[in-house]
Amino acid sequence: MKKNVLLKVIFIIFLAVLIFFIKPKSSFAESQKINNLNFDVLVRNNGDLDIKETWNIEISDTNTLFKTFKMDDSYDEIKDVTVTEILTDGKKVVYEPKEEYSYHVDRNYYQALVNPDNDFEIAWGVDVSGTETRTFEINYTVANHVTLYNDCAEVYWKLIGDDFDIPIEKIDGIIKVPYGIVDEEDFRVWAHGPLNGNINKDTQYQASFSVENLERNTFLEIRIATPTSMFINTQKKVDENKLDTIISEETDYANEANEKREKNEKMQELVSNIVVIVGIIGSVLCIKYWFTISKESKENPKILPEEKIKYFRELPDENASVLEASFLYYLNNTDYNIGKIISATMLNMCLKGWISFEEKQSDNKKESIENTKKNFIIKLNKNGKELNEDEKYLYNYLKNISNNNIFTIKDFEKYNKKHTKQVQELVKEYSKLAKKENTQKETYDENIIKKSAKYTVPCVILMFCIIIAFGMIFASSIVAISVIFLVLSIAVFTKLMCYISRFNGLTQKGANQREKWSALKRYMEDFSKLDDKEVPDLVLWEKFLVFATAFGISEKVIEQLKVKFPELGDEQYLRNNYSYMYIAFNSNSNFNFINTMNSSIGSSINYSSGTGAGGGFSTGGGFGGGGRRWRRPLK
Repeated sequence: MKKNVLLKVIFIIFLAVLIFFIKPKSSFAESQKINNLNFDVLVRNNGDLDIKETWNIEISDTNTLFKTFKMDDSYDEIKDVTVTEILTDGKKVVYEPKEEYSYHVDRNYYQALVNPDNDFEIAWGVDVSGTETRTFEINYTVANHVTLYNDCAEVYWKLIGDDFDIPIEKIDGIIKVPYGIVDEEDFRVWAHGPLNGNINKDTQYQASFSVENLERNTFLEIRIATPTSMFINTQKKVDENKLDTIISEETDYANEANEKREKNEKMQELVSNIVVIVGIIGSVLCIKYWFTISKESKENPKILPEEKIKYFRELPDENASVLEASFLYYLNNTDYNIGKIISATMLNMCLKGWISFEEKQSDNKKESIENTKKNFIIKLNKNGKELNEDEKYLYNYLKNISNNNIFTIKDFEKYNKKHTKQVQELVKEYSKLAKKENTQKETYDENIIKKSAKYTVPCVILMFCIIIAFGMIFASSIVAISVIFLVLSIAVFTKLMCYISRFNGLTQKGANQREKWSALKRYMEDFSKLDDKEVPDLVLWEKFLVFATAFGISEKVIEQLKVKFPELGDEQYLRNNYSYMYIAFNSNSNFNFINTMNSSIGSSINYSSGTGAGGGFSTGGGFGGGGRRWRRPLK
C-alpha cells in the first residue's frame, strides 16, 4: 500500500509541475496585460512633444487605470490631456475631465493632475468586473521638452518607466520631427531598453521602433539629436556643445549592448549544444528503457482472471467476511469506502445474532423523521454464530459506544466525533485485517506489491526528464530534439506507471475471486431483468443484501426484490421471518435504514479527518468575491 501511495504522490507532483510549465505565468500585477501599446510622437519646433498612446489592454476586476510621470526639469508641464475609449464597432467615447484628485475614478471620467506622491498622473475609470479587453487612446502634450545646445537639439524622453507594472506583449510607434533636415545623417535616433528592441529611420524626419514582450518594470526610452535650426523657437537653451558627448555616450551604450548580445548569443549557442546532447542521450535512454519495460512485462504478465464471468449467482466464498470481500472488490480503495463496509459488517453481525435492530417508539408524535432515524436502537447480544476477526474488532468497538449494550446511530455519530483517534485506529486496523484475512486465504500477497519498489527511482528520474525536456523547449531555439525527448519521456513514464499498476497484490486466486465478486455485484444489479427460471430464495438474498450494502447498491437491490418477491410488502411476514430485512422494507419506518446507516457511519468516519488535528487543507472560505473591483497600479 505504501508503495502505491508513493507512486500516486509522484504522479500528482508530476502533474503539478506539468501544469506549472504549461499554464501562462501570472501574478497579482500580471492579472492585467497590454496586448499592444502604440505610440505616435510628434516633436514640434517649439520644443513640445505631442504624444498619443493607444492601449489595447486585457483588464481584470479593475476600477481605475492610470499612468504616472515623474516631475523633473526635463519638461515644464503635461497639458492638453484627453482620454478616449475606442469601442469594438469603431465608435469613440470621449471621457469627461475631473478637476479634483480621486483615488478611484468613475466610469467615463478621467483626471490629469498631481497625485499625493507628487507625480503627475493621468487616471481614468474603467469599472471592469471580470475580464474584458478594451482599447483606450490617451493624448497629451509634454511642454518645452526639447533642449537646444550650441551644436544640436536633443529629445530624450522615457516612454515607459521602470516602475510600469504591467507586461506588454507588443510595443510599436513612430517619432516625427519637424521638416527641414536635408541630410539624413543629421537625424540621429537611439532607443534604450530590452536588447530585443529595434529602432529604424524611415525618412529624414521620421523614425519607428518596436519591442516584443516587454516585461513589467522594464523601461523604454528614446533619444534624438537633430540640427539646431529645427528648434529655434524652443525656450530651453543651454550654452554648450553637446553632440560629441551624446554620440560618445550612445557609442558606449551600443558597445555595451553589443557585448551583452554577443554573450547572450554564445550562451544560447552553449545551451543549444547542451540541449542537443541531452536530447539525443535522453531519447536513446528512453527508447532503451522502453524495450526493458516491454521485456519485463512479458516476463511478469499481469495476473488476470482465468475466466471472464458476466454474472455469478452465488456467494464466491460462503465464509468470506464483508471486509475480506470488500478488499478484493475495492482493492486499494478500501479506506475510502469504510462507511459502506462497516454498515455491511453490522448487518452481517445481525444475521449471525450478535446485533439486533429495533425502532425506538416515541411518545412525541411530532418528532421529525430525522430524529426517528437517529434514534433507531442497536442492541449488542452476548452470543451468536462465530465471528471473523474483523467482526470481533468491530463488536468490541461498538461496546465502547453502548450503554448496557444498547445505543442509537445518533450515539454512534456523537462518539466518533468525540473520539477521532479511535476512529482513525479503526480504519487503520481494518486495513491491516483486510490484508491479513486475504493473505491467509492466499488471495493477496504483499510480496507482489514489493516488486514495484525497484521502479520508484526510475519513476522519479523519468518525471525529472519530462521537466527537463519542458525546460529545454523554452530555453533553446532547437525545439525538435526537445519535443522528441519530451514525447519519449512521457510515453515511457506512462508505460512504466501502467506496468507498475499490475503489482496490486492479488494472486491468481485473488484475481479469480475478485472477478466472481464483481460478477455477483452485476447479477444483483440486473437480476430482475434476467430471464432466470430459478431466483435464489430470500434466505440467500438476505446474505446477498449484506454484500450489496458493502458494494453500494443496496437501494437498487431492494427495489428489484420488491418486484420479484411481492410478499416483501407484508410487514408481519418480514417481522416473523427476515430479521433486518423488515427494517429495510418497512414503509412505516419512513426511510431506508441501510442507506441511513451508511450515511451516518460514513459522515462520522469522515468527520475524524476534519477536526483540525492535522492533515490536508480544507476548502474553506476566504476574502474576495462579491463583485468587488479594486484599483491595481498601472505606473
